[in-house]
Amino acid sequence: MHPHRIRVVFQTDSMTGISNRVVFDRAMITEWDRCRRHSIPLSLIMIDID
Repeated sequence: MHPHRIRVVFQTDSMTGISNRVVFDRAMITEWDRCRRHSIPLSLIMIDID
């Protein structure tokens, strides 16, 4: 399997095609660090849709 395809499969929910928790966690760490570095407040709203 092509490396790009492996990454897509690893980062995407197979049923919905939406980015999964792995992508969220990476983005959250990046934004958390950015906000701390620049003293910017960070707000987060999470909705669990089943």
